[in-house]
Amino acid sequence: MDMPAVASFVATLIQAEATGMSLGPILRAQADQRRTAAVTFFWTVG
Repeated sequence: MDMPAVASFVATLIQAEATGMSLGPILRAQADQRRTAAVTFFWTVG
């Protein structure tokens, strides 16, 4: 499991909760980042 990604995700959720931000846009942005990272990884690995 990619621990830096998990740590970043948890930190983002904690910050959103602390500031009262809506989680929907944050979760969508996180999902987009993970998809981009996965596609990049698979393109470089082959």
